[in-house]
Amino acid sequence: TNDDALAATLRGVRLHGFLIEKYYHDIYGTNLKMDAMQAAFLSLKLQRLDQANARRREIANRYRAGLAGLPLTMPPDVGTGHVYHHFVVETERRDELQKFLSEQGIGNGVYYPVPIHVQKSMARFGGQVGDCPVTERNVKRILSLPMFAEMRDDEADEVMAAVKKFYVCPVLQL
Repeated sequence: TNDDALAATLRGVRLHGFLIEKYYHDIYGTNLKMDAMQAAFLSLKLQRLDQANARRREIANRYRAGLAGLPLTMPPDVGTGHVYHHFVVETERRDELQKFLSEQGIGNGVYYPVPIHVQKSMARFGGQVGDCPVTERNVKRILSLPMFAEMRDDEADEVMAAVKKFYVCPVLQL
């Protein structure tokens, strides 16, 4: 199109409704980004899906064992039903931990910083701050640690060492 406003709106619809800033849904959108090339790669990856999910469970178990005793809430082991697309921990010190991990070169993410009921795109449903207090508390406490099927044990160990350093050596964080 030669209409810049229309092009921006269509990009927003394609990207979950993000018009200006990621994770802030200005309009109702969806996730329509797969092209033919991505579909071809995905069809090959699907052949190894069970092995990839098993590896993610191994990494999750490694994290749970290695981070036990720290003031973190971690996802429970639910057997083979969980595929750990993300490994989300919960902590009172989320922002501090996120900053520390980033400074250490450890990837991390806050994928849902704004509850859906207060997103601009959902205003028509009348959601207000205070309607979902557990959700509103949790979005300030959750942080995703690196998780991917190709992750090596030494990479998971590096993540755990950084998290432990954060909690065990607070004087180093000044």
